[in-house]
Amino acid sequence: MQAEESRWRAWGELLYSVKTGKSAVEHIYGMTNWEWYAQNPDAFERFSEGMAELTRRAIPALVTAYGFSAHQRIVDVGGRPGTYGSAVPDAL
Repeated sequence: MQAEESRWRAWGELLYSVKTGKSAVEHIYGMTNWEWYAQNPDAFERFSEGMAELTRRAIPALVTAYGFSAHQRIVDVGGRPGTYGSAVPDAL
């Protein structure tokens, strides 16, 4: 997902963000990151899949470190496909 042109262009403007405290994406595209994704659904799908894969890789360590077995209910708030919440019960 970081190989997307929109991502590497934004990373290329990191110094702008550090100096100004403003979004490089807004500086480059004149819209927020989420507005850009709304206009580029294929890129958004790749971003979502990338984030889901990062979550899938982190789940075993998170479950081991936190010990969710003490809880009866776990809610995955904010994750579009629910990757974390759907994987945690299997790890308990």
